[in-house]
Amino acid sequence: MQASVVSGFEIDEIKRVAKLFCLFEDVIDNLEFESELASPDKFPPVESVRHNMVLQDMDDDAVMEAIDDAEDVSCLRILLVPYIDTPGLSYASTYKMHLLEHTWTTQIVFNSHPTTTCGDTIVRFMDLMVKFVQYALDHDDETIENCEPKMEIFFGEIIRDEKLAQYYDPRRSRTTRRGAMSGLSSPASSLDGSCSETAGP
Repeated sequence: MQASVVSGFEIDEIKRVAKLFCLFEDVIDNLEFESELASPDKFPPVESVRHNMVLQDMDDDAVMEAIDDAEDVSCLRILLVPYIDTPGLSYASTYKMHLLEHTWTTQIVFNSHPTTTCGDTIVRFMDLMVKFVQYALDHDDETIENCEPKMEIFFGEIIRDEKLAQYYDPRRSRTTRRGAMSGLSSPASSLDGSCSETAGP
């Protein structure tokens, strides 16, 4: 499952999104994602950004500093998504977050292993990641770097959406989450840009 946010981001805005994602990648991994595939392991696992071959031996402060030092999106890509060949996945789908440059815009792509064709699930994932990006755009570097990567911070301060929390928070019962997502807001209206989602890896 893939969701992307496209806008004419400034490099400092992209860096803040990257910082927030590196801090919270492990938290996002623990959210309740479901696959409709009969064989969920049909596709290769999506690669970690925070634990990639470049960043894996750095502590969080060093990662934040390395992101700050990147001069442009190309340098950020070398740092966050070093090229690897994964059979069965395109390069844009290899990592949990990816950056794609277009002529006038940058596309921030989020990849999740579960695959679905359910419209509600697609919109829900889009909504979650748009709110995540919006938090990074609305806050300065110091605020982001001081965020504790905890589930309660993710939902209580970053996402701030009870319906999404009911569905994704693994601390809540599955019975509570089912049917909790009626009346979702439109993700596209939440960010000064556009959102897209595809059903494959």
